[in-house]
Amino acid sequence: MAIGARLAIAIAAPVLAIGIAGCGGSGTVSKGEFKDALVKQANLSDTVAQCITDDVFAKLDNDQLVKIKKSTDGKDITAEEKKVITDAAVKCVSAGGTTTAK
Repeated sequence: MAIGARLAIAIAAPVLAIGIAGCGGSGTVSKGEFKDALVKQANLSDTVAQCITDDVFAKLDNDQLVKIKKSTDGKDITAEEKKVITDAAVKCVSAGGTTTAK
């Protein structure tokens, strides 16, 4: 596994654990707030955070995003949801945020 991929996984793990705290109201998660949480809490550039946000929002529905937001320890987040975020982080960090969701 490349260094960039390992770095992305290291970034994704704490993001899952904190549940993107503070994103939007209780029943919704906005792309802007999700991206801002990645910038602030994972210390990512706007470009990389936007790439991850776009990819995650393309693959997870609002209920899944709200569950992630509310999670305090990541234990209630499914393996599939974790994989979506980790894969987005690997892709976007490795490419410097220049990729788009597919």
